[in-house]
Amino acid sequence: MARADDSLSPRRLALKLLQQYSPSGYYIISQYAAARTSFTCESGSVSVSKTDFSSYLRGTAPAQIAESLNTAVHEICHGYTGLLAYPAKEAAGIGACASGTYFSYYIGGTESVLVKQTPVFPTREMAASIPARMHTLRFPTYVLASGNLGAQVNGIYGLLDELNAYYHGTKTAFDLLTFYRTEMPQTPETWLAFFTGVNGTYYAYGEFTYYISMYLRHAKANHPAQYREIVANESLKNAYAKIDRNYRDLIAAYVAAKKDILAELARQGYSVSEDSKLLWIGKNGSRQGRGNFLDVHTRLMDELAKDEHRTMLNALRP
Repeated sequence: MARADDSLSPRRLALKLLQQYSPSGYYIISQYAAARTSFTCESGSVSVSKTDFSSYLRGTAPAQIAESLNTAVHEICHGYTGLLAYPAKEAAGIGACASGTYFSYYIGGTESVLVKQTPVFPTREMAASIPARMHTLRFPTYVLASGNLGAQVNGIYGLLDELNAYYHGTKTAFDLLTFYRTEMPQTPETWLAFFTGVNGTYYAYGEFTYYISMYLRHAKANHPAQYREIVANESLKNAYAKIDRNYRDLIAAYVAAKKDILAELARQGYSVSEDSKLLWIGKNGSRQGRGNFLDVHTRLMDELAKDEHRTMLNALRP
């Protein structure tokens, strides 16, 4: 069994793991790190600060670093979305200093979609329209809270940024499957760590898709001019469609992989089970469980299957 080199610094070890197992996660980190932070054009200049991804790493051992990469990629994805919009504006011929707020949503490979923000209202304005049964873990932070969080001040564009960041963080955690198979001891603890790394964030797909739907509904009812500009923004619709497809495909791949892993553990003599809240792995009468959030994910997906949300979200497709 190959082992990651735990003599490397946390930063170098994280980069090695990303480069070997998660090309998209590595692309986000490396492109953001290499990006310019100062831009000059005829109308003036602009400077942007950067955060080193290593500030999000925890521990020094390979297993600890692996567990940190979901968060590290998620957070740097936000930085990428903002910072990489400047060279994208240059490449598009509109100039880095062009007025307005722009986002460069990373899709995958080397593809990003440049989107200009249209007028928006703060996300918390729609909070009262979300029933208590739909108040999931992230509702207080992203919908109800005040402050200058992107998901608040940038409205639907900030919510899409969060959806994409959660996708890329979750994808990185899933991409590490081969690391857990080949570089970690094949124990319940190893597999529970892998499942935990994905389970904590995969259901954010349902949360932020639901928030986006509710944002559109509130806009249509209370800010019709803003709604018309949002659904007429073809670059936004292009980005949303690709991010939505990516996240759906990731969840399907994870569900299939989880089924295979649990079947293999059962063949090895482990007792495995999963209910709507917990995933269990054990042997010889002892077992351990970790949260899987299936109840939350199912509630969100059942809600999104309703015609009212399907109609809203279809308005955001090309």
